[in-house]
Amino acid sequence: MAQENLQKTDTSFQQKIQSKFQRWQTSFVWVTWALMFLGALGFVRHYGYNVPRWDEWHAVPALTGNQKLDFTYLWSLHNEHRIPLPKVVLRILGKITHGDSRAGMYFNVIAMAGLALVYAQSMAPPRRRPIGAWTPRFPGWRGCHDGC
Repeated sequence: MAQENLQKTDTSFQQKIQSKFQRWQTSFVWVTWALMFLGALGFVRHYGYNVPRWDEWHAVPALTGNQKLDFTYLWSLHNEHRIPLPKVVLRILGKITHGDSRAGMYFNVIAMAGLALVYAQSMAPPRRRPIGAWTPRFPGWRGCHDGC
């Protein structure tokens, strides 16, 4: 009987240690995520400017309304790539922000932070299971970059 009580005490002690360690891990992940997100926003705020650079000049006619947003424009080549979705997103952001080219920078930061948030949440271990007995909920994302 004394041995059973000792085993129960030992098990509850291990669960408390695991619980504290798991809370520390979770806090570390979310604090790191928040610091990186705020750092990226600060980087865009400090170094971003409202003038197109390099190959961003291709979007100026579309942002000013001189280029129609039709299939020909969306499917046209840009540095040997076809990028219809980014063209649509930039056009929408340009309309919302009255042509501010930093909107795309902020959008990228927010989108990547959102993907990191979803990915970190998907990797959290399910509750009421030992720490080592879990697998990722989205195992196909392991080697994927930028949420592809």
